[in-house]
This record gives sequence, structure tokens and C-alpha cells, in this order.
Amino acid sequence: MVVSVTLNPSIDRTLMAPDFSTGKVCRGEIVNVAAGGKGINVSRAVKCFGGETLALMVTGGETGEFIGKKLFLENIPQSTLRIRGESRICYGIIDKVLNKETVLNESGPEVSADEVSGFKELFSKSIKENDIIALSGSAAKGFDNDIYFDLIEISRKKRAKIILDSSGELLIEAVKAKPYIIKINNKEMEKLTNRDLYDFKEIKETALELTKTGVYMVVVTQGAGDVIAVTGERSLILTPPSVECVNSWGSGDSVTAGLAYCLAENTGFEETLRFAVAAGTANTLSYGAGHMDQSEVFALTEMVKVTEQ
Repeated sequence: MVVSVTLNPSIDRTLMAPDFSTGKVCRGEIVNVAAGGKGINVSRAVKCFGGETLALMVTGGETGEFIGKKLFLENIPQSTLRIRGESRICYGIIDKVLNKETVLNESGPEVSADEVSGFKELFSKSIKENDIIALSGSAAKGFDNDIYFDLIEISRKKRAKIILDSSGELLIEAVKAKPYIIKINNKEMEKLTNRDLYDFKEIKETALELTKTGVYMVVVTQGAGDVIAVTGERSLILTPPSVECVNSWGSGDSVTAGLAYCLAENTGFEETLRFAVAAGTANTLSYGAGHMDQSEVFALTEMVKVTEQ
């Protein structure tokens, strides 16, 4: 089973606002309202693939209740620690006139020390041997930077595998616990390693160094460009098929979901990566994050170009 973790979930509202700019009154049409947060997006995508998933999260207030209701309506299994603070609302603004996307994210609630302990307990009780755990995104205020490190340690004792998709200090601390897979974009990799990475050779060498610390695989995304996957033994460049993008939000989460789903299904190495890249591409074909058609993902998988280096 794929278990996702979302430590700062939200309600994501996507609006279409032509000729959007700051400093004036703008009118927007709502095109999508969904439970959001990177982990939730992973669970949604896994559900679309036909996989088994559980969304673990912390929620509070009326917004938190609404998040739970939205997931229930999507038939996404969930387990949540209710906190005293109010969960956040985030906005995505799509401007087709200027061809721009703008995201406004509330910072979210602050959790207490006892709520942090409560989530760790919930996490430990919820996962089992051979589960695939997706640790994704940011954490609400009150979680220490080592929260993902701690969850990886718990997972290792349970013999579950971790896919890490985070940034900043959370990423820096979590890498020390040697997650099974790191899914990271090029800019995050540069910040993690304090290096400028200009080409495949530099990315590969840096990723190889991470695998030598105990990480099995590093998957580096580059927006709409190639995806680079590196293990201690193999390195692949995966070129996604060209499609007409409707919305890019959640494509990285869909790549993570594809990796997690295939690991849970014991899919082969190359096919796992092809499927993950196809999932990220399929996500761009509709509004919202993790909303995709299963048949499109499988069709796009055959169109992903793979080059071994």
C-alpha cells in the first residue's frame, strides 16, 4: 500500500482569471476546488492508477473538516490527527491571456508539541511492513525540521520504504536518514548540495554521491524537461512526450505517485520510471493536482523516451 503524509494540507481553489495582475480588482471563475497538499495529491494520483492508498495528515477547524469531506467524496482512505489550529486555503490563478500561473499559499496553522507526538504515534500505528511511504511537501509550524528524519527512522523499523519529496531544511535533515528514493527538482538539488548544476554530467555525479550515502535512487525532475534517474549502478534520461499543458500544478507529486505505485506493485526498474514520468505528464492535461485518467497514463508510458547513460 502507498501511504502519503501531508503535514500542512489545504483546500486548493483553482481560478481562471484572464489578464490577472496585482493592484487592481480581478474577477476569476472557479474551475476546481479540492483537498490539497503534496501528500494528498500523491494519494489521489495513486487512486487514479487503481492502487491502494492511505492519506495521513493533520487537520484543524472547519477547513480541516472540509478537507476530510472532499477526500471522502473522492473515496480516498484517510487517517487524520485533529489539531486545534485552522487548516489553510491555497489559491491557484490561471491566466490564459498572459499565459501565466500564480499560486498563493497560506502559511497554515501551528501545531503544539503534544500534537507532533500524536502524529508520530498515528504514523507508527498506520504503517506496516512493505508499505511505500511518500513524505511530501512542507510541514506546518511547530514541526521541527527533523520531523521527516524521525518518520524515516520509524519506517525503517517497520521495514517500509520511503520516497522523499521535500525542500529546504526538511530535505536537508531527512536525507541524513537515508530514504529509499529522493524525488527532487534541479533547483532543490542545487540548494541541497550548494552547487550549480548545469548539465547531465554534473547532476549525475551529484546524485551518485547521494546514493553512496545509502539512498537507493535519486530522481531529478526539470519542469517540462527531461527526468534524470540515478542509482549506484544505472543512470537514465527520460524524455516525456510533448502535450498541450492545461495546468502544471501537482505534476511533481504525480511523478512521486507513479514511483510509489510501481514500487508497491513490484514493477520493473525502467518501467517504473517510464510510468512515473508519464504520470507527471498526464497531470498537465486537466485542472487540479493528481486528477488524471488511468488510460492516459498507460498510453503516455509507451511514449516516454528512455536513454541510458
